[in-house]
Amino acid sequence: MPSHMRAALKSISLRASHKGTPRDQYKMTDKTDGNNYRSAQGYNDNIANPCRDGLYAFVDTVIRTVVEAHKDIQPLTLFHFGGDKIPKPALQAMKCKDNKTDLMQLFIQRFFQKKQFTNVSFGAWEDSFLKPDKTPYTIESMGNIAQENRSVYAFVYQEENKALFKLANSGYKVINSPDSLYHFDHPYNKDTDERGSKWATEFINTKMVFAFDPLQGKDGYGELKKPKNIVGVQAHMWTGLVQTTDQLEYMMFPRLIAFAERAWHHAASWHETNNVTDMERDWIEFINHLVYKEFPKLDKLNVHYRIPPPGAIIKDGKLHVNTYYPGMTIEYSVNNPGQTKQWYKVTGDETLSEPIILRTLSTDGKRHSKEIELDRSIW
Repeated sequence: MPSHMRAALKSISLRASHKGTPRDQYKMTDKTDGNNYRSAQGYNDNIANPCRDGLYAFVDTVIRTVVEAHKDIQPLTLFHFGGDKIPKPALQAMKCKDNKTDLMQLFIQRFFQKKQFTNVSFGAWEDSFLKPDKTPYTIESMGNIAQENRSVYAFVYQEENKALFKLANSGYKVINSPDSLYHFDHPYNKDTDERGSKWATEFINTKMVFAFDPLQGKDGYGELKKPKNIVGVQAHMWTGLVQTTDQLEYMMFPRLIAFAERAWHHAASWHETNNVTDMERDWIEFINHLVYKEFPKLDKLNVHYRIPPPGAIIKDGKLHVNTYYPGMTIEYSVNNPGQTKQWYKVTGDETLSEPIILRTLSTDGKRHSKEIELDRSIW
């Protein structure tokens, strides 16, 4: 809220058309709001107007229901309201009469004061807490939340905002979740056959996840004065292009294991010194553990982690292969279209004169990677 609300807006509109239903009880838009914008999903009708009282009536009803559902089992302590990706033209069209406050700040102020939120902290994407000039709103500007000993969690995902340190220094509890590293709906590499969207970056491989330092700033970030306010990291798996459990597991593993490694263990020795040799040593240790310990566990659990295809060249007449992870078995077959493939384990002694295809096997030998054809132009 208030963006990404198309389902709610359409549902409330249909509800209002029913006989006997109060027409304006939850009205969250105005005819004058305009539609000269496009959301990331291509919509021009998915944003609620922070000027409308109906939006806050809707929030009251939804949150009261959620709090009630949780209270006897696991009382609600944190509510993430979204707040991201609101196109500027949309906010510019939604002007409240006599309101001098930025609309996003107005929404937050009214949202945070709901009585249902006693003892509940709030979270949202960084967009919600940044002014147009990219400086953070003060915690105090959000009302009495600071005095009530509640926290405001900012989920940072856009590196271009350079907000990681600014939000932490301003008193927010920050969760680092860069979209170019921790959003696992992206492909593993640039291969056009790889599943994934490319809205943040072209690809995210396992090594990139492993090597990232969540506490490391970049040019323009300034000084981190309150490091304890960076309280964690979070990975995401958006499933817009995922249709099966196997596909979900493929996108998540083994990147999620690399994420977990970095979440609990700060590799200070090479993060702070930028020592590439130390990083490579840790990476080799990690991927060996991955292949010989973690992949067999995932195989037993029938988790369909991604098996990277092999690399191969013909050198001095012999087949030479490698794998992204060490120790994984590679097989080859003569590439005769229309004939049944006969697979053979690569030993390193093969002298080949026919076109071949290759694949990498899972550690239990039951699954394999994408099959690749060795390009004859390099023979």
